[in-house]
Amino acid sequence: MRPMRNRAFLWVVLFCLCFTPLLFATQAEGAKRLIDLEVEEAPQYATVVLYTDGEVQGYKPFFLQSPPRLVIDLPGVKRSLQAQRLQINSPFLRAVRFGDYPEKLRVVLDLPEGLNPCYQVQRAAGGLRVHIGRALPEGGSAPVDPLIQDFGFRQMKEVSRVFLKVKEGVKYSLRKGKEEVVLQLPGCT
Repeated sequence: MRPMRNRAFLWVVLFCLCFTPLLFATQAEGAKRLIDLEVEEAPQYATVVLYTDGEVQGYKPFFLQSPPRLVIDLPGVKRSLQAQRLQINSPFLRAVRFGDYPEKLRVVLDLPEGLNPCYQVQRAAGGLRVHIGRALPEGGSAPVDPLIQDFGFRQMKEVSRVFLKVKEGVKYSLRKGKEEVVLQLPGCT
């Protein structure tokens, strides 16, 4: 009986060693508030640091061309900053604006006309770092040439309209469902 007890004891110890970290693992707390913003200038780019009260999860950056701007949606985040718009006036960045929505905070970086920017959005301790300019620190993206140039929503009398402004030649497909309409743009990101 003794060898059986030892074997059972070893299995229990092995089980505990393997699964105890999973029982006590904690996920980083997701950001709920944008606390501060800082802009750093470099010769070829500007860096916007968005300070939050936790790790930013599921952020969505996209570029719109007319007028040129980089948009970053921060799901579940609210703004603690008082200003709705911050004037910057650097060679790479004109202003930073905020749009407050029930499900997200939208951060809009207004860019100067004629700048064909490279950009990079990185998670950082306590927020996000957004690099934008003619060149970037190591690992940045190539200049963007977006296929989707603008989009929006208009509520009119007895009709709602979603519109997209796209480059000439963009292919699309439209699927109508019972309660939704799906527009697909293959190859667009």
